[in-house]
Amino acid sequence: MSFRPTLFEYIMFMYIFNLTENPYVKRPFNIFSKVMPGLYVGNYRDSKDANQLNKHKITHILAIHDTARRIHSDKHYLCVMASDSPDQNLSQYFSLCNDFIHAARLRGGNVLIHCLAGMSRSVTVAVAYIMTVTNLNWKESLKVVKAGRAVANPNLGFQKQLQEFETLRVAEERRRLKERYPSLALVKGDQEQCMLMLDNYEELLQSRSICEGRCALGEECPTGLCRSTAQKEGQIETLDGRNQKCQEVQAQLVIGAIAAPHLLPQDPSLARLD
Repeated sequence: MSFRPTLFEYIMFMYIFNLTENPYVKRPFNIFSKVMPGLYVGNYRDSKDANQLNKHKITHILAIHDTARRIHSDKHYLCVMASDSPDQNLSQYFSLCNDFIHAARLRGGNVLIHCLAGMSRSVTVAVAYIMTVTNLNWKESLKVVKAGRAVANPNLGFQKQLQEFETLRVAEERRRLKERYPSLALVKGDQEQCMLMLDNYEELLQSRSICEGRCALGEECPTGLCRSTAQKEGQIETLDGRNQKCQEVQAQLVIGAIAAPHLLPQDPSLARLD
């Protein structure tokens, strides 16, 4: 199967590629971002970089995008085929992903979660995992990820799924994971690290090293994701009632056309463990 990203995914991938390749562009986030001990979030290009994978001692890769597949024969893989669409049911994979990540970390492994741009799908999975192994809610868990990866920005559908996960399922998922993996080796360290990341998030926010997607008209965005034109053209309400630019609107303004439908609608039951 050929690799055919959606239009928005292609735009964001090229944006990130230009940031990593152009030495004159100020990079707003760390490529291949560590969000917790043994847990990294990155993009498709990161997942192909054998040197970086070995440098960070990555042993496990969770690939979640439209054509997720095994690339490196020396890594353990979980491949989940899912689109970056607000109506994609990503929460059905949370338990599967939690098991893969947690088992790897308990064995001393390092896990890379990646989608295409390292912004939405991979971040959503990381947030769900952090919610499960700590007592943080979804917004706090997202801040933990954003402290390590400034461009973390799940689409609104995924944000809603994370909110529903918090309200309806996370308590049971925490019990399930503890029963399956009774070891307490990571509990204290994870909670302490997340508290440090939350403090770091507030410091980064105050220093304008990151933003919450609400940069004022004409104001420079530290991540480069906010568009002054997007603020003119339209905004949508986030789950906490504050305005944030929609990713689809951003894509439209970048290329001057409405983002196309996803080219590869996937069977949501497709997941592969190698």
